Amino acid sequence: MRVQCVRAEIRDDAQTAAAATATQRKFALGLQFPCAWLERDGFFDPRNNFVSKTPFVQSRSQCTGRGHCYMNWLPINSPHSITFKLIGIDDMQDYQFQAHFCDPVYRSQHLHCTKQEGEVAFTLRQIGTWLTLTNVFCRCPQPTEVSSVSYAHGVRPTDLAFRGVFYEMTCAPMRECRSDESCFIETPSTDGLLYGGKVMCQCPKKTFCPIYFIGNKRTAYTDSQNRLTHYGIKCKKRSY
Repeated sequence: MRVQCVRAEIRDDAQTAAAATATQRKFALGLQFPCAWLERDGFFDPRNNFVSKTPFVQSRSQCTGRGHCYMNWLPINSPHSITFKLIGIDDMQDYQFQAHFCDPVYRSQHLHCTKQEGEVAFTLRQIGTWLTLTNVFCRCPQPTEVSSVSYAHGVRPTDLAFRGVFYEMTCAPMRECRSDESCFIETPSTDGLLYGGKVMCQCPKKTFCPIYFIGNKRTAYTDSQNRLTHYGIKCKKRSY
């Protein structure tokens, strides 16, 4: 019964997100490369639990014309930056990330997010080791979280590598995972391949959702008639 409910929940969330994306598509800005990348609050030295007092700052590109790139941590409401959290490795959830842009990424039509489940604040695309901004839909007053990840092509369930390319970020609060549930779920398509997954919940403290180490961690779930419904991975204890 729980599996059937989860499957229905995933389908309903996907339909809600698709509808929201369709109505907000007019706010899309196109692919934008950050001029700077900043990180703070995470463990720069996990072995000694050392948290740097100043953000890590990396210049990414030069601004042209009247554009200006700020190299300091900006307020959450700055039109020149997006602030978010990521998942996948043991200390990543501790970090806050900021991507800075030469020109404002928020326009007058970008209202504050409603924080409802299924709403997308903005989308990111991974190109190599860089994350780029693709669409902006609403303003979030706190760091956004990953809600779903899509792959560039179909992935076999036996694939050992994580193939995430497109990230949907949400402003909606994420509940804490229970010990018996998956933090990340992938539903196979009719061709048996996986084209993405949904983040179901946030792993408790001292654990993380190991999507970057997804090889051999996928657990197959079936319904009452032994039909495959989805693959899931569970929270894992940190190494420190």
